[in-house]
Amino acid sequence: MPLIQVSMFEGTSADDKRLLARRLTEAVQSTLNVSIEAISVVIYEVPPEDWAVAGKSLG
Repeated sequence: MPLIQVSMFEGTSADDKRLLARRLTEAVQSTLNVSIEAISVVIYEVPPEDWAVAGKSLG
């Protein structure tokens, strides 16, 4: 059972997150040839101040 985990900044609309989940599910289904019922998507929203790149906070 594939589990797709996405971390992204806060603020993306619910509609856009639904679309992302649907398209990721479709891509995994067609690539791995598994049923869509077996695929889970979890989206974690992170505030920019809790995200760092190269040791520097993005917030």
